[in-house]
Amino acid sequence: MLKEYKMILVKMRAWIKQGRKGDEQHLRNMLYNYVLILANTGIRAGTEAMNLKWKHIGFEDVNGQRMLTMNVKGKTQKGRTIYVPAAVARFLNRIQNLDEELKRFSFDELIEKQIDKYVLRDEMTTDENAQTRYGKAFSRFLKQENVNLLKDKDTNENRTLYSLRHFYATKMIVSGEVTEIQLAKHMGTSTGMLHDHYEHLKLRDVAYKFVGKYTIEEGLKSNPIKKVS
Repeated sequence: MLKEYKMILVKMRAWIKQGRKGDEQHLRNMLYNYVLILANTGIRAGTEAMNLKWKHIGFEDVNGQRMLTMNVKGKTQKGRTIYVPAAVARFLNRIQNLDEELKRFSFDELIEKQIDKYVLRDEMTTDENAQTRYGKAFSRFLKQENVNLLKDKDTNENRTLYSLRHFYATKMIVSGEVTEIQLAKHMGTSTGMLHDHYEHLKLRDVAYKFVGKYTIEEGLKSNPIKKVS
């Protein structure tokens, strides 16, 4: 999972350089940062991402640490504020610098101004059309002979931009750093939905939690934790 995600990012960087200058290269740059945002926040591809505006992004001081926040909302959802990794600021800043109007500001200035402008689409493009364009470009990229990552080997289904939400959820569950309730609230879903979608996680994914950090060779020599009587 993580290995393939990293491979996607590496190959996308090369794909961007190969794109024709103009609209195609702009689309590829936007898509690359869109992929990173989805994989690092867990927000829904489509309405949540396409309706995100710069005014929905902010800073909040939590116990002396300045954190980046997003207020996300789909068409029928109540908005929720989430805390996102600091690296997301870099992805957003790259998108900002692709916009002639916004790149004259520093990132802090842009966020403080609370500009009423979409992050991932322009004002004249509907969320459905913008998402369709990104989705087709992502599939086109994955289908390339030198990429060949369209098919998920575990599920035997085609990867889509929505797959990055599943990647995020799996990563957070495997890490064990947040509870199911916390993760469900962050992702705008229910714990029941998490169970339905992620109960299939292989024990292999969390094997290190059962076996510890010692090697078999160390175990054969002596029990590093406690002698068995």
